[in-house]
Amino acid sequence: MKKKSFLCSLFFLFLLLNYCKADNTFPYSIEFSDYNEGGKLYVADSNFDDALFYFVKTNWVDANETVYFWTGLKRKNAKGVSVNNSFILDAIAYKKSLLLLLKENEQILISCFDTANTTPMPQLIDTASYDITPHNTHWIGKFSDSIYFVLISNKLYKLSINSKSDFRIKKLSDNIICALPIELYGEKFLAYVEDRKTIAMVNFLDENGQKNFVSRIYSTDSISLKQVNNYLLIINSSANQTASLLQFVDIKSKNIALSSWIKSKAKHIDFSQNDSNIYALIDSGGNYKLAQINIGDINKQEKWRLTNISENIFLPQRLIVDNEKIYIICKNALLIFNKNMKLILFDYFNFNKYINDDFDFTAYSDYLILSARTGSIVLKMNKNSFWFVYRQIDNTGSYILYIILSILLLLTYRIYRNQKRLLDAILDLPTSGFVFLVNQVGKLERVNEGGKAMLGITIKIPLRKQFLYYCKTEDTKKIAELIENGLITRLPFQRKINIIQNNNLQEWFCSLIPLTNIAGRFRGVVLSGIDITEELERKTITSWAQLAHDMQTNLSTIRLNAEQIETDSENNEQRKNKIIYQVTILMQRVRDIVTVGRDDRLDRTNVNSIEFCNEIRAEFDDDLFSNVVFDMNLSDFNFICDKPKMIRAVRNAVENGIKSMKGKAGIIRISCHKDIHNIYLSVKDSGEGMDDVTKQLILTPFYSTARKEGGQGIGTMIMQRVAELHGGKLIIESKKGEGTEITIQFPDFSRNIK
Repeated sequence: MKKKSFLCSLFFLFLLLNYCKADNTFPYSIEFSDYNEGGKLYVADSNFDDALFYFVKTNWVDANETVYFWTGLKRKNAKGVSVNNSFILDAIAYKKSLLLLLKENEQILISCFDTANTTPMPQLIDTASYDITPHNTHWIGKFSDSIYFVLISNKLYKLSINSKSDFRIKKLSDNIICALPIELYGEKFLAYVEDRKTIAMVNFLDENGQKNFVSRIYSTDSISLKQVNNYLLIINSSANQTASLLQFVDIKSKNIALSSWIKSKAKHIDFSQNDSNIYALIDSGGNYKLAQINIGDINKQEKWRLTNISENIFLPQRLIVDNEKIYIICKNALLIFNKNMKLILFDYFNFNKYINDDFDFTAYSDYLILSARTGSIVLKMNKNSFWFVYRQIDNTGSYILYIILSILLLLTYRIYRNQKRLLDAILDLPTSGFVFLVNQVGKLERVNEGGKAMLGITIKIPLRKQFLYYCKTEDTKKIAELIENGLITRLPFQRKINIIQNNNLQEWFCSLIPLTNIAGRFRGVVLSGIDITEELERKTITSWAQLAHDMQTNLSTIRLNAEQIETDSENNEQRKNKIIYQVTILMQRVRDIVTVGRDDRLDRTNVNSIEFCNEIRAEFDDDLFSNVVFDMNLSDFNFICDKPKMIRAVRNAVENGIKSMKGKAGIIRISCHKDIHNIYLSVKDSGEGMDDVTKQLILTPFYSTARKEGGQGIGTMIMQRVAELHGGKLIIESKKGEGTEITIQFPDFSRNIK
């Protein structure tokens, strides 16, 4: 009976721990929900569940930008409309539509885009005869549903909307650094800062268009405006300093009431409208503290309320106060505090992979949207059940559960030990592949010998650093991307990647497995990889041999039928002979696919250089290659070689030269000469040439610069193989934009014949 009760207790504890599966010991955790690459996401309705979403995907390279729209958070049944010949500078939600700020043919335009009118007629704002950047050209905000403000190259405009197709646009001022619509006691103002070189002027503009001067301030690298209750907050900062000057303008009296320096960047400062507090990340020598500062105590640091921030975060990007929560977004993590300065969420996440430093933040219900021009990410906040139990276990080691957990650990020890032995055996197993064990924060814990060779890790290089620290080349960074993906998704997967080692292109089959403890908490990933290049090459050659056999049968049938065609004129007889000649050449090429690649025996014969080169020239019909001029630079001599193999090699060089011209007019020069020791057969083209990187990779097996045109990379490999079989080498000289010369150099065997 006692045994059954004990087993029931263990079973209940097992269910409890598996039900919890909390990622941390805080009330909330985050979950990756969605990612839209290459543009910003806008919500055009406050009802989040069935809101209308717009996604503006910008492309400043070819002016082919697209606006997508769909209903609901999940991107289902999305429709897209291209905005041709225009660049989308910025957008802002307007009711259930989207106001677009466009640049087209050096003009700045505005249009209203919605699902009912996907081809709106834009209206001219200004001519872009000045510098346009995302920093100085963007929407400011709105006074009301019918009045919006926009900043274009530091020029301030007012937009009055009568309807979605009827706008009135008025220029208000020049040399504007920033602006902000504000409201106090039902009165609306537009606060803006005007640049006067060494100083800046702060002004208010009321609804009647009346301008009121407020104050002069110093002009710095960055000036931003925020409204904090009855104050206009002016934040002055500099890119070279970590401190910011805060100046509070009383909106009613229009005087500067308070000012203070805070050791914090402008992006690390935000406020709460409800409790008159400023929140800031204070930089103290690389470590950060969250400060809660009442406006009245701005100059009394002893009254500031400070909370330490974890040392495991790096490069904080933004501090945002929204919905009674304080969000701290770092490159590698998200922290959320409540208004009592209590940490309610700490979760690691690689924000740097998805967004840049300049992003918009929106919090809806349990969802967070971070939107930048490079991409938009959606995160979901989940409640952690029994988080307080985990907190007590982590902090105090509850005596109540101590005995049960000890027994449970004893029961699982043998399983853990067997798993550890298996992992040790995998890491110590002699193999040509790699195995990496990375913990939950991205640090390399263990690695096998193959992995050390891949990353160049020696005895002098310590482990337990971030995995990206060991990735010195672009190819090894592909492995780091797989590990980052595994740390984010926490799901098993398999991928194929290409890695260049010692100038050889290798294909690797990689498998990633997440690691969890008995409570279901994520502990890291194991990534293993096996080199499958040799196996793929064997399969490729076998497939080509089968293809060659099938093609020879069909070509023999074509030649037999062509020989039996009766002609009634000399012209048709010439065409018939040309068909038979070209089919014969093609049959020889098909045989070469097998014989040159698989047969290393040489059938040497005595060959005349001029006849050899002219035979290659005759294979390229003038009608088919009308854009090519063949220049024959030949010397008359005899040499010894395996003629079919050598013809195949030189012919490949000619074909590569023709391909490099991309259908344009050009010259192919076929040359031959000899010296006292060697024979030289060369082909020079006037094509596009190669850069240094391509020249280093061109001799890599199966490497091709013409994959899109069907190239397989075997031509250069055969040329090199034929040269090596003849005891020679392949010489490639090329310069970008000037063409390429390929020379086969091999010994003059006729010198040894008496």
